[in-house]
Amino acid sequence: MKKITTIAAVIALLAVAVPALAHHNNSDVTVTTTNNATVTNTVITGADTGSNTANGGDAVNVVSGKGENGDNDADGGDGGSITTGAATAVADVLNKVNVTKTTVTADCGCKGDVVVRTRNNVSVGNAVDTKAFTGYNVTDGGYASNVVTGSSWGWFATSTNGGNKADGGKGGEITTGESVASSKITNRLNGTVTRVRR
Repeated sequence: MKKITTIAAVIALLAVAVPALAHHNNSDVTVTTTNNATVTNTVITGADTGSNTANGGDAVNVVSGKGENGDNDADGGDGGSITTGAATAVADVLNKVNVTKTTVTADCGCKGDVVVRTRNNVSVGNAVDTKAFTGYNVTDGGYASNVVTGSSWGWFATSTNGGNKADGGKGGEITTGESVASSKITNRLNGTVTRVRR
């Protein structure tokens, strides 16, 4: 009778121990994350209020003939007026690549290893060309010339081809605003956050 009681006690202990062993197992947890990225940015930004022309007009006198040809006058027109605003060029590039957040929660009471492997590979190429200009402006005065031809009759005669005058126009006026160029490149790469909770 005593032997049967001892066997029953052992069976009762095994019945309690088996669930406990199942609960506290030795399982491993492995998390592997691999990120590959290739980013190429080509940005061309331009602002232009230049390449303006405000030239004065040309004046030309062409006189030919014999005898009196009067009082000749040629005046070129004045250049105009050009006013431009500001030229502003702004380039802003933001690359946010391979941002990995890994959270492992093992609340089963496991005693095994927790292995987290994160591999980030990234290749980033940025080419930014930002230009702002208000230049290449021309404000020349006009061109003036006199072309006079004539002849006289004999040694005793005279030939007058007038009082010739040619005035080129005045150059114009150009007023431009300010020129501002700004470039900004921000690269946020391979940001990894790993949390293991047991």
